[in-house]
Amino acid sequence: MTTVNKNICMRLIEAQKEFPRIVQDQEAKAFGSGRGYSYANISSCLDTILPILNKHGLAVVQKTTTEEDRVGIETVLVSEEGETLSSGVFFVTTAGLQQKGVQAFGSAVTYARRYSFVSFLGLSYGEEDDDGRQASEDAYSKGKTRTPAKKAAPQPKQPAPQPAQVSEDEKYFNLVEEAKRVCLDGLEAYKAFYSKLHADEKQYLVKTKIHEQLKQEATNA
Repeated sequence: MTTVNKNICMRLIEAQKEFPRIVQDQEAKAFGSGRGYSYANISSCLDTILPILNKHGLAVVQKTTTEEDRVGIETVLVSEEGETLSSGVFFVTTAGLQQKGVQAFGSAVTYARRYSFVSFLGLSYGEEDDDGRQASEDAYSKGKTRTPAKKAAPQPKQPAPQPAQVSEDEKYFNLVEEAKRVCLDGLEAYKAFYSKLHADEKQYLVKTKIHEQLKQEATNA
């Protein structure tokens, strides 16, 4: 029986037919408020996809590079015949991260590996499931409004302190930065993130037209 040698593209096509939808089993929280979005970490992606690639004679190598305050990942597909197919280098900045030094580097590498792997192989994410958290929060909020508040004893009037003047852009700076990061995970991730924002945060994004820009960026991610 004659063995038919398949090139790397043919092998990838056959493997992609067997790729399942990746389960988003991790929760990223923003601003310490409990809001966030779901995603799949790099370990889940590799555990799910690598056996299928190996079955079709393919292996994956991810190369790391650095450039000033950026970390770059190149995902390379290698066939049994020695053919290679590269994703090109995907860069992630470490500037502005809460972590510093080695921690910032590690965080950026982990994110870049996942994003490069998922986008290069054309993997699909599952629908987000908040496990009923939003409904529970809504019910809890409604219950609180029905509980009568105790009247506090009258206090002598004191001059109200003058708050420091903060511009809207400064107030919502962290919101915009976090939204930009979410956009890298695609439109569905951004929609889930946006749906959990407070009304004033949504109003700011819409009013400043940042919302439309972010949706476009997420669509192109």
